[in-house]
Amino acid sequence: MAIGAAVVLIAGAGGAALYFHLGRAPVVSQMPDQLAKPSERFSIVVLPFANLSGDASQDYLADVISDELTTGFSRFRDSFVISRSTAFTYKGKPIDVRQIGKELGVRYALEGSVQPSGDRLRVNAQLIDTESNARQRAAEWRPAARACPAHRYRERCASLG
Repeated sequence: MAIGAAVVLIAGAGGAALYFHLGRAPVVSQMPDQLAKPSERFSIVVLPFANLSGDASQDYLADVISDELTTGFSRFRDSFVISRSTAFTYKGKPIDVRQIGKELGVRYALEGSVQPSGDRLRVNAQLIDTESNARQRAAEWRPAARACPAHRYRERCASLG
């Protein structure tokens, strides 16, 4: 339930961008040697969220949030959303959003971080225009970590092992 609320909150930040860019169609390069041109309709890649906890075993939480947001954006009618598998090729690499926009043919990139700490969870996200590299919207969400289904799932799995 808490992850769902985070998805709604963060997707809402992108919803404003969607509203202003409806009706445009993506242009993807036919030549493999050329970079794709940014889409004219609402197009986005949800980049893998960073795990700021310092604990690699918490990476799953950042991945779940990235997955949920990708799925959430794909539900917007007339949107062009880059798949999770493509977006995750950028995980752990230095990110140049302008370059990513050119490579993938998307107008927006959503990037963020997750920082679990005890019973608290902090999620930050920012929607970036890949053409101008300008931040369009930003959101921060701080639910109780124990309220997150992914956190409970992780605890159950650990108790079984």
